[in-house]
Amino acid sequence: KEALEMARRAGDGALVRRVAHNLGLPHAMRAEYDKALDYFGILLQVDEDAETPMGPEYATASLNVARIETLRGRLPEAARRLDDALEPLARTIGVRSGRL
Repeated sequence: KEALEMARRAGDGALVRRVAHNLGLPHAMRAEYDKALDYFGILLQVDEDAETPMGPEYATASLNVARIETLRGRLPEAARRLDDALEPLARTIGVRSGRL
């Protein structure tokens, strides 16, 4: 948690996302889903001013959240998150989401 605060204070968004991902994974593996979702949620906050507002970290976080929602039996939310994970790829190759 201290590393996350240090990254925030430094204003390093990429580092914040990496640290949040690394903090969320162990919670997800231990089925501490609420804590994991708190950290993965940091990666899902889209920074409209960033050069690549929805990059690979966003896709990875969306997949992790989809997995958690599937395990919780929340299939519509899991499906939405899977669609969200495709969005960065769709933007990169120039197609609309849902048409991959």
